[in-house]
Amino acid sequence: MKIVVVGDEHLVWGFQLAGVHAAYLAHTPSEAEEACKRFASDPAIGIIILLERFAAEIGPFLAGLRRERRVYPVIVVLSGAGTRDEAAPTIEDDLMRMVGMDRIGVDM
Repeated sequence: MKIVVVGDEHLVWGFQLAGVHAAYLAHTPSEAEEACKRFASDPAIGIIILLERFAAEIGPFLAGLRRERRVYPVIVVLSGAGTRDEAAPTIEDDLMRMVGMDRIGVDM
């Protein structure tokens, strides 16, 4: 199964540096939705990492995927730079939580 990323420059470039090669740089929510539709129809895709601000805009599409009760792809929504309030978790917080690590006392 492949991992793909749909997001802004920061999210896409960050994951490409980490080794994720399948990525789509979206500038608008409609571009993100089209990319997610394409990736969701590909049986080789297991995880779609999606920027939070796009996920908020394409909620009906994501809800439709959930209604289909498909196992794959899993859609992981991550926050991005400049898209959140200070109390919300950052992408680093999201990633640390996903791998089971606690950031308390860790200086990153």
